[in-house]
Amino acid sequence: MLRFLHTLKGEARVSGFKTLSLAVHELETELAAQKETTAEALRTCVSELRKKFEQYRVVYEVKLGNDENSADRIFLPGDVARRFYEALEKARTAGQALSPDDIHLIQKQLNSALGSDLQTVLEDQVADLGRLAKELDKTSPVVVYYGQSVTLHKGLHDKLSQAFGHILRNSMDHGIETKDERVQSNKDPMGKISITQVPKGAVLEIEVADDGKGLNLDKVREKAISRGLLTAEAAQNPLAVAECIFASGLSTRDQATMISGRGIGMDAVREILAECGGKIRIELLASAQVNPGYVGFKFVLTVPLQAEAPSAKPEIRAVS
Repeated sequence: MLRFLHTLKGEARVSGFKTLSLAVHELETELAAQKETTAEALRTCVSELRKKFEQYRVVYEVKLGNDENSADRIFLPGDVARRFYEALEKARTAGQALSPDDIHLIQKQLNSALGSDLQTVLEDQVADLGRLAKELDKTSPVVVYYGQSVTLHKGLHDKLSQAFGHILRNSMDHGIETKDERVQSNKDPMGKISITQVPKGAVLEIEVADDGKGLNLDKVREKAISRGLLTAEAAQNPLAVAECIFASGLSTRDQATMISGRGIGMDAVREILAECGGKIRIELLASAQVNPGYVGFKFVLTVPLQAEAPSAKPEIRAVS
């Protein structure tokens, strides 16, 4: 439940639903404070969430005229829809099959409508970094994309957006320093987050790294040993220590904030990606210049490029 709430809070924040984000944060705090979450506490939590969602449902359906099937609709530009119609009508009246050129046109346009590239999928999450940086008294970072851009099927969009919400907040809160700290370290005052795409057959590898202070390996090691996640001997392996950031409840912060500190974010990322057949790992970068006790690193996400068979046919509409 805490993982779900933490992800929901981030998504609400990015979408501009401040009231919902604050309400979820309060519920998250209440549950986290309990030594043992009872069934009654969960029922109360769900009841409070339903009240908030009902308010947004009324706006979405009653005020804006949407319905539960709106998410499955595909909107095509009017000129594209007309070209589809003309190609199909020509094939019907001539009693012939569609030409290879017409088939290619239809496939290309539908592929574009059904999928988007990573930069488009992450547009809202990246746009929110400026607001997040202001809250943390930091300079908004530049996000740079490298590698080969590919079209990602629609089934990945929400999952990748949710996963990157946690990853980008992690970079801003734990990695990238304040402007003064960066200047003192002879760094550009503006931090940088690099996202590199590497297609590998049926999957896409996405590498994410920032030029911040790195991972506080000493702090993670200390927390991992104290919680019994690693023995003192196993904790001598830097990669084994780094992998502990995916453990639920482990955080290098001593106090939770609106943004982080509960040790839920990276655990949520692994679970979110698993739901769409993806995974994540951490790789240490020995050559990175970071503070003493810290180590440079990057996340490597792997997601499938092919979508599973849809459970229902999407509704296609033409828009002028």
